[in-house]
Amino acid sequence: MDQVQAVPLFMRETPTAEQVANNPNLAALAAILTDDGETIEVAEYYKKEGNDAFKAGNKLVVGGAKGTKKSVGGKALDDGMVMTEKMKHYRNAVEKYTMGIGTIMKEAKTSEEMGLLVTLYMNRSMCNLSLGNYRMCINDCEDAEAALEIKNSLPVAREEGEVDNKENMGAKIEEVTNEDTKGEKTATQLPVVVDFRPKIHFRAAKAYLALRQYTTALTWVDKGLSGEPANDAMLKLRKEIMTEKGKYERMYRKQEKENKRVAKELRELVAAVNIRGIKLCSADTTAEDKNSDRALHTSEWFENSSTGKCTLIKAAQEGEEDHLAWPVYFMYPESNQSDFIQSFHETTSLMDHAKAILAEAAPWDPSHNYNPTNVEFYYGTTDPKTDKAWLVQVNKENPLLYVLQTPRLAIPGGLLQFIVLPKTGAFRTEYIKNFEGVVQE
Repeated sequence: MDQVQAVPLFMRETPTAEQVANNPNLAALAAILTDDGETIEVAEYYKKEGNDAFKAGNKLVVGGAKGTKKSVGGKALDDGMVMTEKMKHYRNAVEKYTMGIGTIMKEAKTSEEMGLLVTLYMNRSMCNLSLGNYRMCINDCEDAEAALEIKNSLPVAREEGEVDNKENMGAKIEEVTNEDTKGEKTATQLPVVVDFRPKIHFRAAKAYLALRQYTTALTWVDKGLSGEPANDAMLKLRKEIMTEKGKYERMYRKQEKENKRVAKELRELVAAVNIRGIKLCSADTTAEDKNSDRALHTSEWFENSSTGKCTLIKAAQEGEEDHLAWPVYFMYPESNQSDFIQSFHETTSLMDHAKAILAEAAPWDPSHNYNPTNVEFYYGTTDPKTDKAWLVQVNKENPLLYVLQTPRLAIPGGLLQFIVLPKTGAFRTEYIKNFEGVVQE
């Protein structure tokens, strides 16, 4: 019970001056509250708080084996909740380390203070790495390296810091421990000399690896190996970086090859459309543009269009011609129906497809009024001078290419739409009244 009441959180009475002097946690709290404590004392307090928060996060294991901690306050947690709680502890640790760094930065003068600053940066870098804040982790590593240079230039070289197993570089944050005469570990802080450079290089390399900046990651890990060429963790990390770098380069070469193939096909498609003199336009192109050279296709149009692209059918044998196939809609406004032809070969006619599609009566046309011989095909256009809408009747016996090459037609969005009307009837008469008139192709 006395040990519990020695913790500031559980104290029932205001501590005496003697209790404050003999209790490091109370002394640090008093220094913070009165703002007259030693820089080291206050920063050490924040470091300990950060370490405790980080360790609390490490105890929570997502998808861990039986026996790992997966509850908080006696409440069972699923993996999603565990991860949320884990990240909460890491963010809390970052906050504590940041406060410790701010305390040191106010008036860091001694080698001991700079050594503690290096530790705080490195501990925070571990938290940022665990949180996926890779850029922040790299910044912490760079700041730690700069602080280490300053520390080493100062006359006094006493350093207190974190000690990690080199086989698990930076994977956990620990207090410095000491074996007493009975062989038991105590939490006594010892003035130890720790070379932080390998850890700095290792952690920065891991962050750059996560960012897929493999060349920079190699630079950092090689800096670490220059000081410790036999470091197993460093060698393992370098192998991992080289493996991932190789995968990325192979993927990049494959993508480059694919890009070149697509670019070549695009150039061929552009040339095929261009040589035929076919006009393409976006759906919002003005009537004036549709009837000008600006409506002619461009490679940019094909690159930006996500629908309505024609396809180039390469000749099967040398000496034969290539052909284009287009996506085409037959629109039936009387019944609000449509038929879609995904690949309408330019050498076939509207009549060819009408015979296949309208050979039998559709459910919406029980009288079979829409049959190949009784329908007419139109497309809409706008007079650039009057801005009036007109219907252009197409000769359904002509090949599609012939229709596409007519001066009035600029294909909106690259998707051909032909209006299908019966030759006679009340609906045809009323529908045509919506336009200025009908012209023959």
